[in-house]
Formats: sequence, C-alpha cells, structure tokens
Amino acid sequence: MKYLNEKCIPNHNYFNYKQPFVGSFKKMRFRVACELPEEEGGDKQYLAITYPDVFCFEKTAKEDMQEMHFPFSLDGRMEVIEWLDSQYEQMYM
Repeated sequence: MKYLNEKCIPNHNYFNYKQPFVGSFKKMRFRVACELPEEEGGDKQYLAITYPDVFCFEKTAKEDMQEMHFPFSLDGRMEVIEWLDSQYEQMYM
C-alpha cells in the first residue's frame, strides 16, 4: 500500500451493521459496503466502488464507477484497501 492504509475505512465490525462507508482520497471517492447474498445460504461480501471526485455517489453515472467484490472477512477488508490503493494509482495518478 503506497497511498491508503488500513485507517482509510472503518474496522470489520462496522460493516456488520449494514451501513456503507463513503470516503475519499484526493481525486478519488469510494464506497465500501457489506453486500448480503441474493440466494439463501450465500456468503456476505464486501462491495467496493470507486468513482471520480466530481459528484456524490448517487449522482455519478454507473459507467464512471469501478466496482469489485471481496470476501467478508478480515483478510477481505485488507484486500479492499489494497484494491482502493491500486485504483488510485491506476486511475487518478
């Protein structure tokens, strides 16, 4: 991780309450949430989305967003942070 660290999003337990977290880093905004499975017996996942720092999440066009799913675990949370870091480097540097 070059740009973001593990303090950029709340701890794993925060997402058990099903509240998304929206943050930003320089020109990049991001949203991280716990996504519940569509089918019964499926596993919860992290859903991370990045988008440009122009509009809020609701007003940003879907084609301007990048999203990725990760396992809902402590390791998955670290994968989210690494992905956010790589998105910043690829898209906003």
